[in-house]
Amino acid sequence: MAGPGPPHWEKRVTASHEEACKREWIHFHACITRGVELLAGPEGARGDTAFVVEWARATRER
Repeated sequence: MAGPGPPHWEKRVTASHEEACKREWIHFHACITRGVELLAGPEGARGDTAFVVEWARATRER
């Protein structure tokens, strides 16, 4: 028998960077082998690279 109040629930989300990275490589392979359009063009890649460089410099200073 449930007690008073709203029912309880739990949601678990398991995120894995390995899975995301693997999906990126699979998509990249499809771009090369099947002509699938890139999700991010050169400008997006340039911005991502700049972010990683800035992050690396900031963490090195600590």
